[in-house]
Order: sequence, then structure tokens, then C-alpha cells
Amino acid sequence: MPSRRKARGTRGEVPLSERAYQTIEEKIVVGELPAGKALSEGALAELLGMGRTPVREALQRLAGEGLVQILPQRGVLVSDITVDDYLKLMEARRPLDVLIADIVSSRASDSQRMRIAEIAVLFDEARSVADERLFMHVDREFNGLLCEASGNVYLARMSGLLQGQSRRFYFRHRHRTDFSETAGLHGELARAIAAGDPGRAGKAADAIIAFNIRLARDVLLDRR
Repeated sequence: MPSRRKARGTRGEVPLSERAYQTIEEKIVVGELPAGKALSEGALAELLGMGRTPVREALQRLAGEGLVQILPQRGVLVSDITVDDYLKLMEARRPLDVLIADIVSSRASDSQRMRIAEIAVLFDEARSVADERLFMHVDREFNGLLCEASGNVYLARMSGLLQGQSRRFYFRHRHRTDFSETAGLHGELARAIAAGDPGRAGKAADAIIAFNIRLARDVLLDRR
């Protein structure tokens, strides 16, 4: 079985700005940096043990994805995501994710298929031991690999803008869901793509979106 280090997407030396981005994004996703919290470049640089430049670059990227707001003369705030925002996000993701699954099933290289097959096993591992952090790290690598394997920079850009917000909403409300189900759905998508089956992969991608929409509707029902 692939090592946990590889599962977390560690492939050689990671640029400082990417390390800063991944660390800050994860803290936002899991709620360690909650919505409304004010951030400062200096404090984050000290926390991460790096200079301000990579932190600034990471914050600009996070702002582009809607995870933070950069307010002139006021600093940086962690943004929020509402149920309505999430449902609109899923509306955008549904055709995009199905298209990417279709394209990558046909276009991925042998080495990419091999890694996607390994990722399917890691999703199963996360499911079997109920390890949500492992799931998040594997899912991040999976999304990045799908964007890379698509060979389409425009699809990659659009997909990248939506992933962080999706993960954050899920982690905020995950107590309402069956983790085993979502991990299983992701494993099925990875296996379908690795097998080069576009029809099966498209159905698997759509099933993940349907799961996320059910989650949002459950949140709405509980608030009424």
C-alpha cells in the first residue's frame, strides 16, 4: 500500500508559496481559522516558519478562490459560505466534474492511471479507519491529478476555484453525513477513471455531486 507521505501529495520539494497555501487552506477548511477571523501576514508567517512573501502569495490565491477577503486598509478576513452559496457551487461543479471525469478517463497517461488506482486504495483506507484528514489530503491530490491529466488549463482553473469551498462546507457539516458513503463514492470515481471507463466515471462524478446536494438540503431542513 502507498505510504501516508505519498498519499498527502508530497512529490519532491514543494515551493514555499504552495506549502503556505496548503497549510492555510487546510486550517480554513477544518475550521481552525473560522469565518470572520482576521488574519495577518506577519502572524501567519511566524506560524508557518517562513517569510511574508510566500504567505502573501498564498493569501492572494485563497482570495481568488473565495476563502478569504483582502480588505484595503483592514487586512484579511476568512470569508464564509452559506447553504445557498454551496448549492450554486454544486450547480457549477456538476457539469464540470462530469466533463473532467469523462475526459481524464480517455486522456490520462499510464502513470497517471497507476497513481489514480493507488488513490482509490487510499480512499478505501480512509473509509475503513474513518480518517477524515487522510481523506482530505488524498482528495486534494486526486483533484490536482485530474486537472493535470485533463490536459486542459481552462478546466483546471475552473475546477481549482471550487474545490476549497466545497471541502470547507463538507467539513463544517460532516456530522450530518455518512463519511463511509462519501469516501466510497470517491473511491468508485477513482477506480472508474483508472479503468478508462468514461460512462462509469461520469456517473460516479454525478453521484458525488448528488451526495453534496443532499447534505446542503439536510442543513436547510434543520434550520427550518
